[in-house]
Amino acid sequence: MALTTAQELIHAEMLFRGTVDCCLAHPRDVFRFAVRMNASRLLLLHNHPSGDPRPSSLDWAFTEKITRCSWMMEIPVIDHVIVTERSYKSLAALRPQLFREPPRIQEVPHR
Repeated sequence: MALTTAQELIHAEMLFRGTVDCCLAHPRDVFRFAVRMNASRLLLLHNHPSGDPRPSSLDWAFTEKITRCSWMMEIPVIDHVIVTERSYKSLAALRPQLFREPPRIQEVPHR
């Protein structure tokens, strides 16, 4: 979901379709969407058809990768939510440190 600075919805779109137990998602495709929508923030969602909303190790790895990229792109990911037919899990609620901006690296002055 592409969001404004005030976290209002600009546009929601399904970017990837997975199989029963896997989805190959890439940050470049997520940020292509974000830039195209002129998003200031992103909210990621995906489903677990199994009905178990607990994040897998792959969910955590993707979330870490995408949040690191988001700070470089200056389009922060505010949450990654896993939904099922009856429940959901917010990864930001489970590990808020993943969604916090890292300390800025001091820029080298140009000569």
